[in-house]
Amino acid sequence: MKTGFLVSTMSLSFAAIASAADISVPQDAATIQAAIDLAQDGDRVLVSPGTYAEQISFSGKNIILESTDGAEVTTIDGEGNLGFVITINSGEEDVLLRGFTVTGGFGEGGTLGAGPGGGILVEGASLTIEEAIVTGNAGVLGGGLSIIEGHAIIRDSRFDFNQALHGGGLYIEQGNLTVEGSDFNNNSASNGGAMALFWLTDAAVTDTDFTKNEANSFGGAIYTNHAEIDFDRLSFTDNGKAEEGHLNSWIISTFGGGGIYTTSTNGRINASRFVRNIAYAGGGLYVASTGTVEVVNSLFTGHGTACGNCGFAPIYANSSSPSIINCTIVDNTTLSGIFTTFNSFPAVANTIISGHTNATAGNGLTSIDASLVVGTVFAGTIDDGSSIVADALLDPQNDYAPLAGSPAINAGENSAVPADITTDLLGNERIVNGTVDIGAIEFGSSPPQESIAGDMNGDGTVGAVDLLMLLEAWGDCHGHCPADLNADGRVDTNDLLILLNNWG
Repeated sequence: MKTGFLVSTMSLSFAAIASAADISVPQDAATIQAAIDLAQDGDRVLVSPGTYAEQISFSGKNIILESTDGAEVTTIDGEGNLGFVITINSGEEDVLLRGFTVTGGFGEGGTLGAGPGGGILVEGASLTIEEAIVTGNAGVLGGGLSIIEGHAIIRDSRFDFNQALHGGGLYIEQGNLTVEGSDFNNNSASNGGAMALFWLTDAAVTDTDFTKNEANSFGGAIYTNHAEIDFDRLSFTDNGKAEEGHLNSWIISTFGGGGIYTTSTNGRINASRFVRNIAYAGGGLYVASTGTVEVVNSLFTGHGTACGNCGFAPIYANSSSPSIINCTIVDNTTLSGIFTTFNSFPAVANTIISGHTNATAGNGLTSIDASLVVGTVFAGTIDDGSSIVADALLDPQNDYAPLAGSPAINAGENSAVPADITTDLLGNERIVNGTVDIGAIEFGSSPPQESIAGDMNGDGTVGAVDLLMLLEAWGDCHGHCPADLNADGRVDTNDLLILLNNWG
């Protein structure tokens, strides 16, 4: 009979729950570290608004560290002192950090007396980050967050203006990473402006935006090396780095992968947008070496426009053979839509390639199946299911969705669609009327939804966020440009008047 053991175990469990306590800062402890020192596993440290000049360690304790009023008014500031602002490296298995701004972490390599540092260190431990702002940190491996043989979950958080050698926003090796509903903006590194995913790392990133991140070598937004990736519903806009030189020339610092650079990586990129990213090779995506990378339901547009029509292609394959399925590669002012080196054999299916002089180019061989091509196919083969057309009839104001009468409608091959892909770029049904459409978006997959001119963030109202988005896009506009409300190729006073007329 185990009744006594069960009762004893339940009593201990209830006792553990009952003993969990809230420790308030500064009411119960003057500093966050003092409160952590008082805490036991399961306790919660509640921090009142203010700026706390500290470098803290969780000291092996599985606790919740939470602000009472959110990250905008509650800051943990390392003040530029060497080391990490927050350290979790004593085998913690269940730590939650919620509602803080983390800033002022500093790490330096190659200088006597200096060492690693940055915003947050997770080594041999697990951390969940929610509703946080990680900003203004510098490190060697991960300016904002460094994960070594650890696990991290990031939700509803923002990483911006962090810098590092690898992974300006975050760096991870031999670990597991989950990112949901977050933003990475204006981070910089040599490799992986926003993220660097190294060696035996599994990374699942969903519903996350990457904007204006920079890399001086590879991966303007994301760099992956020997990793497993599952990327879904991401947005990459204006990542990569180039500077205008003399006589209208450009110095392009990001060599490969303005949006994403992968090498020896396996996994999928699904339902994602790549817009106006910058790199010498692969403005949107650079796939190198071994590994199986599959790109599905994704849009590549506007690459090359930000640096004087620069770059080889929005997708670049170097000794690699990615699969490109139901994508739309349009209106990039690069040499071609897809560029290959020797020993590269990309397989393209159900895809639109339009708006380039050369649809494909390079020294490899791109196979094109059941697709629509506008332009010359060089270093590629086209099977009987594909068509070279003069106009694919797409709507540039709606992610280049097919217009009525487009040759993309009901022209794809159902067998080319991965079995677990059931929706398109917009989240609508992937196959309608029995036969899949070519491109990232299915025509007529759902009734058109009424939209408000000026509602650029899709929240059903026109407000301050939409105004800021319009002002940021002010001037000439190419490719995907939601702020160009009257579709005249510019964001100017006329668009502002439309937005203000629909305010509220």
